[in-house]
Amino acid sequence: MNSKVSETNRIIFHIGAGKVGSSSLQLALSRISRRSAEITPRPFTYVAWNQAGELVPDASGSSVGREPYSVSGFNLESLGEFSLSSIHSIEASLAQFGESGPVVMSSEAWSQQISLMTPNTISWNKLATLLTSEQLNFEAVLYVRPHIEWLESGYRQWGMWDDLTPGEWFDLVKSRRDIEYARIADRCRNLGFTSVKVFYSLDVVQSFVTQVLNLSKDIAESIEGNALNVAMDLDTTLFLLRHRHLRPSAHASHVDAILKDVAAPNQLSRPLPLLLGSGIAEKAEEHFAGDRGALEHWLDGPSLNQFRENSSKALKRYSGLEPIDGKSLHFTNEYRQGNSEGILVRLLVALMESEGTAPA
Repeated sequence: MNSKVSETNRIIFHIGAGKVGSSSLQLALSRISRRSAEITPRPFTYVAWNQAGELVPDASGSSVGREPYSVSGFNLESLGEFSLSSIHSIEASLAQFGESGPVVMSSEAWSQQISLMTPNTISWNKLATLLTSEQLNFEAVLYVRPHIEWLESGYRQWGMWDDLTPGEWFDLVKSRRDIEYARIADRCRNLGFTSVKVFYSLDVVQSFVTQVLNLSKDIAESIEGNALNVAMDLDTTLFLLRHRHLRPSAHASHVDAILKDVAAPNQLSRPLPLLLGSGIAEKAEEHFAGDRGALEHWLDGPSLNQFRENSSKALKRYSGLEPIDGKSLHFTNEYRQGNSEGILVRLLVALMESEGTAPA
């Protein structure tokens, strides 16, 4: 770290990646921030960098289910439109927030934006100007997930709802380069982040609290609820495919949180089948081989071994499987009938429980 800078002036950019526990982490950070607002000194300050470029501490602009949480919506490419005096004002605001301890900002979109940003453009140089501040330590934190797992999860949440086939989804991800983790980490280093940390963990919240913020794991355990943006079960997916007006596009996913919140899958729920198929899985294994190899420069030994082991297990799960086009899943014979009645029963029970009228 820069020897000129106090350890208290840590500005932590959690940059994703998407589908790697980002929403759960943002909710957890919001919860801790709200509960620690009166603590002196504060363990950290959670700040939202909004779309207008304003820094808002302890903001709660988004929501998952019924609980608000904070996420930064600022597009890093937009820095190209900022004057140098505006960038220095952002630096001064962050320095003020950082006087009492680390400052944390989070956006899963930042990993993709950094991946796509062209070096030595105005936006790149303006971001680099901010990151090379003499008074602040800027840290980039990136969480990773086996590429095949990510592709499957992303297709379920985004690709199929944009009516893409598994092959079209794979081609889109390749063009966006948003899960070429080692490349993203290298770019963060080239931009001038004081430190770049890459983690692989099955518990992102606890990892961030203990390994990044250096706080007790008891803090993470005290605020953790259920994970967010978990995969929908088969019947919920079929229900929404039949009623596309409830989820008309990839990012119109508020209904996912509502169904998870009040009609959580139970032991009778059927899991959604793997959709990508063995052909796409094998192509992904080959395409991302270089990135897996380059991660040895970023992950510690145990994490790297676990990442590689779980990547291998993920590939084996697709052996012999044909791809399933998500948008036509509910038309296939095997999945033509969904248990919509079960979803409605769970919704009614949740409604009665909220009103105190549920049957004993």
